[in-house]
Amino acid sequence: MNKKNITRLIVAVVILVLGIMLIKNLTHKDPKPPVITPPRTASVNISEDGLFVPDTLKVKVGTVVIWTNVDSGNSHRVAADPYPSHSSLPSLDSKTNMAFNGTYRYAFNKAGTYHYHDELHPEAAGTIIVQ
Repeated sequence: MNKKNITRLIVAVVILVLGIMLIKNLTHKDPKPPVITPPRTASVNISEDGLFVPDTLKVKVGTVVIWTNVDSGNSHRVAADPYPSHSSLPSLDSKTNMAFNGTYRYAFNKAGTYHYHDELHPEAAGTIIVQ
């Protein structure tokens, strides 16, 4: 084989390799990124009067309820009924007092009706209906 033929062969191989790489890149599909759906949220405020607003809230399964203390004069603590055992839903308990603008989040992942109260002011009560 002479020098000219070797050069042609090298050029042909390079073109073939580049062509294969081009075809591979054109036909390769990147996997779709996972679809991340943010959780549904709903809000309950603890008013200046120390009441839950709204006092009854209907949400869908999987909703995260966010309680916010907008009572500038008092701390509050969300907990499941009955007072003081919280036995109807022990995991529904903010465990710490919420100062002004403090929040507590709880994900309701099972259908049902859940009653709760303010641990520091047990006369304040609310209901979450999960459908």
